[in-house]
Amino acid sequence: MHNILLLTKVFLKTGGNSFASDSNKKKKSAKIGNGLMYLLICICFLPLIGLIFTLLNNVYGSFKALNQEGYLMTFVLSSVSMVIFIFSMFSIASILFFSKDIEYLLPMPFKAREITIAKFLYILFGEYLISAFILIPAYAVWIINSNPGVMFYVAAVIVFLVTPIVPILLSAIIIMPIMRFSGLVKHKDAFTIVGSFIGIGFGVGINIFTQSVGKNANSPEALQNILQSKNELINSIATIFVNVKSSTKAIVLSGSSEGIINLLILFVIIVAALGIYMVLSDTLYLKGAMSSSGSVSKKKKISSEQFEKSTDTNSPLIALVKREIKIILRTPVYLMNCGSTVLLVPICCIPVFLSGNLFSQLGGLASTIASSESAQIITLMIIYAISAFTVAVAPASGTAITREGSSIYVSKYIPVDYKKQLDAKLIVSFSISAISLILILAIVEILLKLNAILFIASLLITLLISSFASIVALLIDVMKPKLSWNTEEQAVKQNFNPFFAFAISAVILALGILPTILLIDKGLWINILVILAILAAINVAAYYVLSNYGVKRFASIE
Repeated sequence: MHNILLLTKVFLKTGGNSFASDSNKKKKSAKIGNGLMYLLICICFLPLIGLIFTLLNNVYGSFKALNQEGYLMTFVLSSVSMVIFIFSMFSIASILFFSKDIEYLLPMPFKAREITIAKFLYILFGEYLISAFILIPAYAVWIINSNPGVMFYVAAVIVFLVTPIVPILLSAIIIMPIMRFSGLVKHKDAFTIVGSFIGIGFGVGINIFTQSVGKNANSPEALQNILQSKNELINSIATIFVNVKSSTKAIVLSGSSEGIINLLILFVIIVAALGIYMVLSDTLYLKGAMSSSGSVSKKKKISSEQFEKSTDTNSPLIALVKREIKIILRTPVYLMNCGSTVLLVPICCIPVFLSGNLFSQLGGLASTIASSESAQIITLMIIYAISAFTVAVAPASGTAITREGSSIYVSKYIPVDYKKQLDAKLIVSFSISAISLILILAIVEILLKLNAILFIASLLITLLISSFASIVALLIDVMKPKLSWNTEEQAVKQNFNPFFAFAISAVILALGILPTILLIDKGLWINILVILAILAAINVAAYYVLSNYGVKRFASIE
């Protein structure tokens, strides 16, 4: 146990504070700086947390009318577990098998289970942020509406602490045999593809399964049974996360003996999952981890024409763009975190298109938008807000310099000027965020059938917002990159630069939409031209700063 705590402490220290130095004065100022960063992050996300609270509060009222308010907790816990599962699929592989500390840990007198449990705890602490982001508003909704007793708070804390455990362990239980027996540990590129399909496959499967469960619940017999029994809907939902049902009942029935029994069941589930994890660690981990330090190469005989083609000189900008794309695609953590919006938007929309009633329900709204100019202006503002939030939280540009890590010296010595290198990073980041926004806009067009003017205006606005947010995020990262990291996860998930970029972009873009609010009665064309003019102006200004100050700052990085 001592070794586990020691390793966990080391992992948390090396992964968390990148601003520390040998000077006590600097350490003190770094702690103050970190505290201010955490405070700023909390302030930035308060509006979104408030929005989640409002949505859950409205959903609670709907379920309360059906005497099924407990299903709200089932839905929330399932959603949290699914998100953590998808992200931990890539974190587990990166931290357990591909981190730089593996070659130092393996020769040390640590057991395999001690290393894996310490790394598991390190991942767990990070996933608590995701849990808090959704569970705390859900708990607040439940407390305000149901006035629970003391046991609710006990159950709520326990459920909060154990909810991320099962999805993380499930990810590890899937990953370890793959890495041990498939040989993919020597093929990081191949693992990226396999891991991506596994995570996405599970996400699609769960969404489709949820739809099928919903259809079964629409039968007259099922509806009658649900309406006659309080919280019966909890029992009708199946999930791969075996802790969800017990966690829900532990909270909903916290004032009864059944609630205590479900807490005990939850404890047994966690102990069993940890037991399986430790057995796999002892039997599979060491050989898989030792293989990760090796590499394979293929010998391929090529013709003279192929050789000449492979040695053709490309534009430096195109070559750098290709390099950035390859780095993201070949690194599971980068692919999942930087390209998550592109991957998750289509997945999350599958239930929307599987719901046949939704198109008919939105028909009236589409007609209103088509016939009312004020409704079109409001639609434009909503698309503006969605675009601003979507690109502001994407970390691709905000970690572009940080992802270089200890290889930053390559950028310093290659015969390409710094502005061109920054342009290449900007093009890739802009493309990622632009693709996700275009997908969202395409879905809006399918559902609401926007007219040509509104669609083209929305497209231009989303592209300008995407470019501005990418420029700001890259500028923030080039000003203070986090180049000292042991795992790719530290470069993206423990980097505060994207949060600073989010705060700055959100404030500027919010101010940019204010003139349109004042001119809402001046007609659609005036509003479109004003929005486009403001966005074009702030894009030119931001790119000017990046091209001058950003280039100088990049040149001074050592």
